[in-house]
Parts: sequence; C-alpha cells; structure tokens
Amino acid sequence: MNLQTPNKRLVCETVELHKYPNQDLFSILLYMKNSKITFEKKEDQITVKIIGEISATTEFPKLETVSDKSKILLLLDEAGYVNSSGIQGWIRWLQEIQKLAPNAKFMIQMLPANFAKLSSNIRDFFPKQSKVESFVAPYFCEKCNTSFNVIFKKGSNWQSEWTGAELVQKISTAACTCCGTTAEIDTPVEAYQNF
Repeated sequence: MNLQTPNKRLVCETVELHKYPNQDLFSILLYMKNSKITFEKKEDQITVKIIGEISATTEFPKLETVSDKSKILLLLDEAGYVNSSGIQGWIRWLQEIQKLAPNAKFMIQMLPANFAKLSSNIRDFFPKQSKVESFVAPYFCEKCNTSFNVIFKKGSNWQSEWTGAELVQKISTAACTCCGTTAEIDTPVEAYQNF
C-alpha cells in the first residue's frame, strides 16, 4: 500500500481486541454498531458507560437511586454515532435524572468529537452542572495522510485555568503520531471552547 496515495487516509489506531475475546473483527465491528449502556453505583458515584451508537432503539438505564449528592460519571470513550432520535432520547434521559436529583453533578470523561459538536450546538445536550474532565480531539496529517486522536485531560495536557480561546488555540494543532509533522484538528475547533 502506498501511503502517499491522494484521497486515502491511513488511520493509526489500535483496536483493543483483548476486550472482545474469541471474536473476529467483523463481529466486533457489528457489536460496536449496536448500543449498550451499563452503569455501576459505588456510594454516591454512579458510573455510566456508553458503548456504540445512540439511536431510537437505545435503552437508557433507569437511575432511581440517584440523589442530589450523586456524582454521575459519563464514560464516552466507546460512544459512537448519535442520530436525531438518539439525541432526543439522550436529552430526555438526562432530564429525567435531573428531575430526580436537580443538584447531582455530572462528570464527563473521554468526550468524543461528535459529542463535543453536539454539545456546542444543542442546548441541554449536557446538564448545566456538567464538567468535562477529558476529551478526544481528532487530527489529520496532510504530509502522511494519517488520522489520529489526542486525549486531553484536565490537569495533565489541559489546564483548567485556560480560557475557551486559549483551549481552542492550544488544541488547533498537534504533532503527528506517525511522522511528527504538525497536523491540524479534523473537526470544528470551536466545539471545544465552552469546556
């Protein structure tokens, strides 16, 4: 394969096959297209993991044990595409939680680019008391036609005292993970300015 072929992108990503023992790649990809939401409660923290796409068929868990003291951690590292029906279900689910516990705090980890875009364009996509703790930004290197992601974590490579404009400026480019050349962010960078 010629890596310099125009209009082709080489994706430098690792598929963690160990998470799916005894499964072939086709089965894994088929599984990832479906949605699954799990949750676990430990004391006042409820961890909710979103896997796959969110659509009209997504079954959101009932969190009857949520209280005003609850900290709800949304893990989105395996979240996929969200269609319009999925957006409506997502917002309705979060609003139900807020009715049960108006002072519960939401923490968001591994926010993917599609969720960042949705949250910047759709009011109430995340509750007002949400805090993004980490997000994933996609980049594309024109020199070697490589797509890659960079994870930004508060307190590590993302400082909480940065203003929205500083954050946008700092994440606009990144060093390519394959060739080291400066690559540009491959999504509207403005989606990240309200974090």
